Amino acid sequence: MAIGTAVVAYGTFKVSKQTVQLSEQTLQANTRQQASDRYSKAIEHLGSDNLDVRLGGIYALDTLATDTPTEHQDVYNVLTSFVRGHAAVGTGACADSNPVAAVANSPTPLGARTALTAAATTDPRPSEDIQTVIYVVGRRDRTHDAANESVDFSHTCLRGASFLAETAADYSDVSMNSSDLRGANLGLARLENVYLYGATLDDALIVGSKLRGARLSYAHLWRAGLSGTDLRGAHLANADLTKANLCDANLSGADLGGANLTDVLYGDGTVWPSGFTPPPSRPGAC
Repeated sequence: MAIGTAVVAYGTFKVSKQTVQLSEQTLQANTRQQASDRYSKAIEHLGSDNLDVRLGGIYALDTLATDTPTEHQDVYNVLTSFVRGHAAVGTGACADSNPVAAVANSPTPLGARTALTAAATTDPRPSEDIQTVIYVVGRRDRTHDAANESVDFSHTCLRGASFLAETAADYSDVSMNSSDLRGANLGLARLENVYLYGATLDDALIVGSKLRGARLSYAHLWRAGLSGTDLRGAHLANADLTKANLCDANLSGADLGGANLTDVLYGDGTVWPSGFTPPPSRPGAC
């Protein structure tokens, strides 16, 4: 009798275990299907002609990346691909690398040229959907980033973009090689090991940012505001820092080989690489 009871109990336990396993498998399958459906719907919204619908698609993808970490890299690959496709460098606000010079040298009559020059010097900004992607990338959970795959904003027009956020925005390891970031606001952002090879950052505001180990070789940084910026170990070989503000910047261990430091502004609080002799600072107080 005892043996029979034990057999029945074991059989009941085995069936219960199989039922639980089946329930878990069903739940996992349903979760995957729901994530797939949400992903597909968000992608559909991203391709809409309506701005509000596109914004909804961007936020839906961002939420999906939070809810389903396995979708994290795919989500941000899609979002940055959207930016590269809709804001390629050399298009829109970045169509001319020097719009004021282009207007000045044009055959347009002088009166009309004055109006064009005023329009050319108006600070451009990215469209709202492009700016929104920048925001959500800055607040992503970087622990889910793929080990050998960076979030890629390379070759994009990010002129006048804001990289600020309510909390500290983190763009570390993001690739923005050869992108146009003229006049962008990257102040206080975390940009460690960021890829900005050959990027244009003229007049960019980078005050107090963390650029430790940043790849800035051949970058163009005319008049860039770099005061109080952590540039320790940054790669600045052949970068053009003409008239940049380096007050209180820390360039300890940075590679400045071939860098153009004409008319840079710096003071006693600026830390240079060991053994490096900077050119005289331009007149002005830090």
